Amino acid sequence: MDVVVFFENEYADARGEELVRLAASRGWFLPCDLRGRGTTSAGAGVAAVAAPEGWAVSREGTAVRLYRERPSISEAAGPGSGGGGWVRIRNGRYRAQVDERLLETVQDDAEADVVAVTVEPEMLAYREKIVANSSGRVTGFRRFYNDSMVPAAMGTGYPQLLVVRARRLGDFERGFRAGDRFADAVARWRAAGLMVSAVAVGGEVCDLSQDEGLRRCWAARARRRVAGGGVSGQARIEGEVVVEGGATIGDGAIVVGPSFVGAGARIGERCVVSGSMIGPGVEMRPGRIVRNRVLVSGDESDAEAGAAAGRTLESTVRTRVDAFREWPFVSYARLGKRIVDILGSIVALAFLVTIFPTIAVAI
Repeated sequence: MDVVVFFENEYADARGEELVRLAASRGWFLPCDLRGRGTTSAGAGVAAVAAPEGWAVSREGTAVRLYRERPSISEAAGPGSGGGGWVRIRNGRYRAQVDERLLETVQDDAEADVVAVTVEPEMLAYREKIVANSSGRVTGFRRFYNDSMVPAAMGTGYPQLLVVRARRLGDFERGFRAGDRFADAVARWRAAGLMVSAVAVGGEVCDLSQDEGLRRCWAARARRRVAGGGVSGQARIEGEVVVEGGATIGDGAIVVGPSFVGAGARIGERCVVSGSMIGPGVEMRPGRIVRNRVLVSGDESDAEAGAAAGRTLESTVRTRVDAFREWPFVSYARLGKRIVDILGSIVALAFLVTIFPTIAVAI
């Protein structure tokens, strides 16, 4: 059973929380395929959502519970959540995708009552990591043939997933305090007799409190949908774009997907929006250009400053240099090497089988 919980006060700033609240109100935290491979998402069957009071949460077929002091997981999950098995608690700040079999392995191997699961893309299968020495020189490569799982240190913030034994759910809930740090909750769980451990697993993850994470999650689930009324006949909309009701797009404006235009947003004449998210109520003055950016309430001054300087607003997040590369299926790393290994083993066994009797007689 999976429950999504939005924790309070775990965001770097108010803007990060606003981005997560936008995602919560539109249901973007719910499952989507981040890999494009049809793999099972962590939390594919979300039973309920718990969020702080005052948050707007898109239901989309799930039960929603708003909390003041602590999230009631058992109340949100409904009857039977305190029985046998496990309850998975997904941090609503993240859209995490982990192979279902790997999560079942975590549960089967766990001796603890609570397992904090951190999702690491670097531990996905068929990725080759460059290994360097202390001076930065490349010394070799490390290749994963399966999504990996290793013990990990307990983090300072709430992880992407918490896996809890259902029979200890009551003790687990009593360790929560709204606005507390994760370390404080861990200390209370241990004081209540709960065993707490941490693991890192291979998977995909988007941090919805960051521009890049929110845009990537949106791009993975984007579908073309234009609400009627506010789009000029002279505007161009290309690709996977969602325009909510009440939004207006002026003459000559161009919106290229994957993009999102929230309710009440106003995109002026001759504006260009490419691969971006324009939040509800945001106003873009005529002629503005936004690429690979998230604009929410309060960012208009940034947009104005950028336009005054005559520059295009682009993502300020640097693209991380990945030390991993992913091999295609038809490649030596994924297919050829295994065939060579099998043939080599057969040849070696055929050769040694004639030698073993001689060695046995000599001994």
